[in-house]
Amino acid sequence: MKKNKSNFPALLEQVLANIWGINKDRLDKRHLVQTRKSLSDIRAVYRHKGERGIPQPSRINYSFKKNRAGYLAAFGERHAYLSFIHLKKIQALSPESMPQTRGRKNELVVTSLGAGASIELYGVCLYYLKGYQRPLYLRLNSIEKESEWTSNRHIVFNRVLKTTFPKLEIDPVDIIVDLRENAIPTFASYYDRLTDTDILLIYNVMNEIPTIYTRRVWKNVKFLLNNFQKPTLILLMEPSAERAEPRIHLIKTLLAEETDVLDSKKEETFYFDTLPVCIEMDDSEECLNYRLFSAKIDGPPPSFETRIQRSHMACVKKPDSPISMEQIARQLSSLERKRGRKGAFLARHRLDRRQHTFADIDDQWE
Repeated sequence: MKKNKSNFPALLEQVLANIWGINKDRLDKRHLVQTRKSLSDIRAVYRHKGERGIPQPSRINYSFKKNRAGYLAAFGERHAYLSFIHLKKIQALSPESMPQTRGRKNELVVTSLGAGASIELYGVCLYYLKGYQRPLYLRLNSIEKESEWTSNRHIVFNRVLKTTFPKLEIDPVDIIVDLRENAIPTFASYYDRLTDTDILLIYNVMNEIPTIYTRRVWKNVKFLLNNFQKPTLILLMEPSAERAEPRIHLIKTLLAEETDVLDSKKEETFYFDTLPVCIEMDDSEECLNYRLFSAKIDGPPPSFETRIQRSHMACVKKPDSPISMEQIARQLSSLERKRGRKGAFLARHRLDRRQHTFADIDDQWE
């Protein structure tokens, strides 16, 4: 039986063409050569991280077309499938922690930090829609500092996601903010959108932020955590290179203090060799992977990779339980009131009852 091939590479090529400003669905030879060179440069930055005279990932300027195209060519297909594998992994470990779609539209709210092109949404949609003939109403909060990604992100929505999942409806909001700065005022202005988050994606964020900003980034993340109004699944996936470990370890440690950890590994290799997340290459000129990683166009081609190593974590943030009106009434009923010497009303615990505190009513309160 012949297995069905993924159409993802052909759809990804449309995004690459859009980044280069080509009014076609296919890269011409000149832009193909430029994309190959750019993806090799991006890979070198991620692998060596300042060694051998190569700059740090935080120095990559994604306002340049070549860097956005190189990043997607290097990691796009693997990152698109990675979120699917991550969700399936957590489903096997803790099925009760998986967010469920709600209402007639099957609504799901996803907030993505360092969203970029939001290519990881492909795996999210694949998880929730694979094998089901039903709609999905996806409310997406894309948090990204580079505004140049915005138009490319909407091409991903229209060309990649909606082509693959016809019953998908996306309600996107683009939140342009730098996590290295105080993002809380900006987040507060999108309060109603962010508090409903079902899944928080932190994919390849800390890797591109210098270690000195880790605490500042955490303050912004903690503001989001403190305002979530429902149990929220947090998925973190970062490169496992040694030089990235200090800041990634710190953010994972801080997350563990605020959430219930489901899974965490310093390094794990993920393979993309089985459907529906199989990365393939044939010898056809129609195949983007063949033209990028095999065909001899301009010097030796980049290596074709069907696996990826990542440091990852999954956890659940449960909202703090508020005090109900009944609890407040019980607390007030233990007080007696009288007028003080200067005419003000005072309240104190009745002498015939033991002193009550909020901790007596709810042991989660201090």
